[in-house]
Parts: sequence; structure tokens; C-alpha cells
Amino acid sequence: MHRKHLWERIFEKARPSYVISSQPDPGLCWAGKSKGIPIYDLQHGVIAEHHWYSEKYRSNTSPKDLPDGFLCWDKASAAALRKWAPQKGIDVRNIGNSWFSRFLVKDPNDLLVQEATRTGRIFDNDKPVILVSLQQSLGFTYKGVTVDALEKVILETAGNYNWLLRLHPIQLRGLENEMVQKYLTRTFGHLESVEWRLCSESALPIVLEQANLHITDYSTVVVEAGWMGLYSALLSSHICPGGKYENLYIHERTSGLATVLIQDSNVIKRWIVETLAKGKGKSTLKDAGTTLHTFIEEIANAARMSHKGIKNVPPHRLTD
Repeated sequence: MHRKHLWERIFEKARPSYVISSQPDPGLCWAGKSKGIPIYDLQHGVIAEHHWYSEKYRSNTSPKDLPDGFLCWDKASAAALRKWAPQKGIDVRNIGNSWFSRFLVKDPNDLLVQEATRTGRIFDNDKPVILVSLQQSLGFTYKGVTVDALEKVILETAGNYNWLLRLHPIQLRGLENEMVQKYLTRTFGHLESVEWRLCSESALPIVLEQANLHITDYSTVVVEAGWMGLYSALLSSHICPGGKYENLYIHERTSGLATVLIQDSNVIKRWIVETLAKGKGKSTLKDAGTTLHTFIEEIANAARMSHKGIKNVPPHRLTD
């Protein structure tokens, strides 16, 4: 209730027509409904099986504690939400990933993209590049920052492959940073074919363009790698049959772009050799049904109608 009143006071000062947020808290959603201000959740990570978005966690959640709509990256994410959200009166949109799209079609007038692109390739040799997406808090689970088997593979194949170890943002700026940096320097700092600083600061699409394969515990980068046609290996035991995330990345796994591997160095090395031989896969990125730009235009139109005295309603109801 306190958060609801706090957001209501913010709305009274800011007077928004719509709010776009990532995983908006119940107080924000409740305040939006009380003030007639639609709240939209903009996807920023994996949807399927995530506790915030999953049907099994949200089946008993009151609609007043949920946003008025979800803005999704792709069809698979939208499909997962449409299993339950429309029954609660929630709009589900596939608008694509606007950040990713900026790098797929590089506008010469987009200064941010042009500056990011000028960084160039991290490695200047012809060896295959393998991207590893690290994840927060795994350093407190494993003795290092990744599973022992992958650490062993990196050390044993440093002469054959280039390795990009991309840190999670919390590992870059959170409490784990010192521990992670010490581990990486101690374990891989002597290897010229292992890099983690520049690839962690660079825009993800730029890094993915340079990679041939992707390995992770269960990072959302599996989805974005699939958009680029990159194969991913998943090492988390939780994704195995019977695990708590056994249905994670079903779309990518069904399409063959993601494979669950046991934590065994020989298995990982064999997967690398066999998968590199296949080349890149078919991209899973499809054109969104609408774009963020189109959605914002609909918001603007709805706001203009609201100023003319028409009650503020979600934009999809204005365009049906």
C-alpha cells in the first residue's frame, strides 16, 4: 500500500500518459490502475520459466498487481505469456528488441552504434572465437566463476581457440567484482587468447558478431546468440530433465541452436569441434509484429485522444 501511494504521488507530479518499466512492482501496477495510467513491462531477460513471468507463478496473482501489457522481444516470449496473460486482461505485444535491432541494421546517423562499431575485432587472428557468458553469484557456488569442466577446457584449448569471457553487469559493478577479477586474472591472465575486459564493456551484438560459438551456465544470451545463428551449450544441471529449469530455452533447444551438456571437459571439447564444423545455424530472429517505434506512436495518439477528453486506454484497443 505504501508503494502504491508513493507511485500515485509521483504520477501526480510527472503526469505520465503511459509507463514502460522492467518487471514493475505491484505498487506501481496498482497505482497505475487507480490513476488510469497503463503500465507496460518491457522484456529485459528470459521469459519462459522465469518466476516473474511463468504461468505457474502468476495463475493466482490478482490482475491489479500486474502490468497492463508486456512488450516482448520475439514470438517465443510472447507465446509463453499468452498462455495466461490475456485471461487476466493483459495485452501481449511482440515488438522486437530495439537495442539489438540498432546493430543489425547500422544507421550511419546512429552515433552510439557507429562509435561502438569502431572498437573493431578483439582478436586479430583466424582462430575460432568462443564466447562464454558468465553469470552473477555463480562464484559463490563454484570454486571459481564457472564450472570446473569449462575452466579446464579453456586452459587446455587456449592454443586452438580465442575465448571471450563476458561478465554479467553485476559482476562488473557489484559486490562480486573484486572476487571475479582476481579469479580471472589468476586463472587466465597469462593467456593472450583469453579476454574479458573489452568484451564485457562492448555492446553484446558487437561481441556476438565476432563469435563462432557460445557457452554459458544458463544466461539469457542464449536467446540473443540464437538471433545471430550462433549455437549455444548450456552447462547448468538445473536444465537437465527433472531440474527446476528443465523447460528453459525450449525454443532454442528444439531448433537445435542450444544443447544441454553434462559438466565434463571431454564432452564440452567434443561439442566445440563438432559444432564448429557445422558453421552457423539459421537465425531465430523474426520480424516483430510491430516495432517499439510503432508502439510509441500509438501511445502518442492515445495521449492526444486523452487530452481531448477520451478516457486513456491501452493503445492496442485504439488500433484494433
